[in-house]
Amino acid sequence: MGGVIGYLLMLGYLYATSPDAEIWHAALLLGIAILLREPFGVVSAWMQARTHSRPGVLFNTAALGTKAALVGALFLFGVREVSGYAAAFAIEAVVLAAMQMLYFRLRMCEHCAGGLSGVDWQRSRLHELLTSGALFWASFMLMMGARRVDQLVLQQAVSAADFGAYAACMQVVDNFTILASVLAAGLAPAYVYSRGNLAEARTNIGHVALALTTAGLVGGVVIAACAPWIVHLLYGHAFAPTIALLRAAALLSALVFADVGLTLLAVRLRRPDWIAIKWLAVFVVTLLFDLVIVPRYGSWGAIAGYGLGNAVATLVGVALWWRCRPTTSVVTP
Repeated sequence: MGGVIGYLLMLGYLYATSPDAEIWHAALLLGIAILLREPFGVVSAWMQARTHSRPGVLFNTAALGTKAALVGALFLFGVREVSGYAAAFAIEAVVLAAMQMLYFRLRMCEHCAGGLSGVDWQRSRLHELLTSGALFWASFMLMMGARRVDQLVLQQAVSAADFGAYAACMQVVDNFTILASVLAAGLAPAYVYSRGNLAEARTNIGHVALALTTAGLVGGVVIAACAPWIVHLLYGHAFAPTIALLRAAALLSALVFADVGLTLLAVRLRRPDWIAIKWLAVFVVTLLFDLVIVPRYGSWGAIAGYGLGNAVATLVGVALWWRCRPTTSVVTP
C-alpha cells in the first residue's frame, strides 16, 4: 500500500509540474523501484531477523550486476535516451524482487499455506509497529533534508557551473556512502541483533562502528586519490572544479560510516525517537550553518556544512553509545 501511494504521489507531482515526455517516461520506469523495493524488501528483513543475510547480499549483487551489464550495453551501443537507462534501473528492481520472493516461497511455503488468513493480527503490536515506523520515517525525512539542504541553499548563492560541480561531487559521495548501510545490514544481524545481552551488543556496536569508519576512511582516501580520473570519466573535463571538492567530501564521508554503525544501538533498543532527535539536530545545525557560510564561501562552505552535519550526527551517536554503557555496582563492607 505504501509503495502504491508513493507511486501515485510521484505521478501527481509529474502531472502538476508538466514535464516533457522524456522525463515522464524515465520517471514511470524509475518509479517501479518504489513499487518493488520496500514491499519485497520485507524478505530481506526476514532474513536479517534469522541472522542469515548472505542470500540477501547475493541477491543485491546479482541485481546490481544485471543493471551494470545493461547500462554498459546501452553505452556501448550508443543509446542516449534517458528512458533506456531508467529501464535498466527498473529491471534491477524486478530481478531483486523476483529472487527475494522465490527464495521466500522455497523456504517458507510449507509454513504459510494459510496465507494472510493464518496470520495472528495483534492490534497492540500493530499500533506499536506503526508508531515506531512513523518515527523512523520522520527520521529518514529529516536525514534526507539534512543531506539536501546544502544544495538548496547553494543553488541560490552560486553560478550554475559552480552548483553543477558541487552536485556532481555529492552524487559520487552519496553512491559511496550507500556502502555503509550495506555493510551495516550485513554485520548487524549476527553481531548486534542476535545478542541477547545488551552489554555484549553495545561492545559489538563499537567494534562495528570502528570497522565501518576504517572502511569509510580507506575508501575515502582511494576516491580522493582517484578523483581526477573519476571526474573526467563520469563528467568530462568541464567539471574540473569538482575534483578538489570530491577529495574533501570523500575524506569527510568517513563520518557517515561511523554514524551508520553507531545508529545500530538505537535500532537494537527500538528507540526511533533517538534517531529523530539526532537528525532534527543535524538538520537545524546544517541549515543555520549553510545560511551563514554558503553565501560567503560558496561550494566550500557547503562542503564544510556537509562535514559539520556528519560530525554532529557522529557525536550524538557516540554520546548515546557512551550513555548506555553498563554500570557496575560496588559493594562496600
